[in-house]
This record gives sequence, structure tokens and C-alpha cells, in this order.
Amino acid sequence: MGVLRVRVFLLLGGAGCFLGFLLGLRYLYFFFLQSAGGHVQSLILAAILMIVGFQVIVVGLAADLIAANRRLSEETLYRVRKLELSAKGEAAPSEAGSMETSALEIHQ
Repeated sequence: MGVLRVRVFLLLGGAGCFLGFLLGLRYLYFFFLQSAGGHVQSLILAAILMIVGFQVIVVGLAADLIAANRRLSEETLYRVRKLELSAKGEAAPSEAGSMETSALEIHQ
């Protein structure tokens, strides 16, 4: 499921960058072959589209990294809790006032 989300962000960001690139080429065409005075709007829109497209790609990658980190943290927490419960389950029958059990309880 995570790869699908990254693909969506890459497609949206890539489309914005591509449209910005096309508008930049349009501006360069008019700059070199004609006067560029009336086509500055294309240059501004191209820059905005490319910046927003890049930001969408970066946000998508950051979201995927955060999701992966969350999954790893949850898995680690699950394993630690499982180990703690199994350790408590083994220590419970020998709880006849032994020093080791009380020392474990103090440190927890």
C-alpha cells in the first residue's frame, strides 16, 4: 500500500514539474525567436509549477519514510512488550520472596 502512495505523489509532482518544464521551453522559444516581453507570465508559472511539483515529490517521500519508521517502531514495541510479558510469566511461579524477583521489580 505504501508504494502506491509514493507513486501517486511521484506522478502528481512529476506532472507539475513536466508542465513547468514545457512552459519554460515555451518561454525560451519566444525569448530566442521573438520578443519575450509579453511571455514573462509563462516563466513565472513554469517556476511555480516546478517548485510545487518538487515539493509534492519531497512530501511524498517524507510521508513514506515516516510511515516506515512508524511501522518499525510499532514492531519494536510489540516485541518488547511480548518479551516483558513472557519474562513476567516465567518469574511469577518463583515469587516466594526471592531477592532476584524483588530486584527486578525495583528496576522496572
